[in-house]
Amino acid sequence: MTSLNAIQKAIFDKLAGDATLARMVTGVFDEVPQGTGFPYITIGEMTEVPFNTFDRKGRDCTVTLHIWSQYPGNKEAVEILGRMNALLDYEPLNVEGLSLVHCQFENATTIEEPDGKTRHVPVRYRVVVQG
Repeated sequence: MTSLNAIQKAIFDKLAGDATLARMVTGVFDEVPQGTGFPYITIGEMTEVPFNTFDRKGRDCTVTLHIWSQYPGNKEAVEILGRMNALLDYEPLNVEGLSLVHCQFENATTIEEPDGKTRHVPVRYRVVVQG
């Protein structure tokens, strides 16, 4: 398993396994099933660069999660963002086969999609691991 696969699985497991977040969204998806209702979270773009030390190999990665909502305004999406940060920002993350250095919230942007009713919030986390 690559570090990106392990990180994606760890983030999915953490978000999908949280009862509070489960009451806020219809699901967390890599690929959204057709007909899924709003709001939901998708796992999006990822980057990976070496983060090696003298005796250990590591990876400095980013993962962009996307919040999708059709609630009027940003309220719902921002509340979901708050819960995601409570779960991920400097919190433990079980990354299979790797040691977590840290998972850190980097940024989020609220976007109104062209349809005028969908809110989209890309949220980027930096995840640093060592093997």
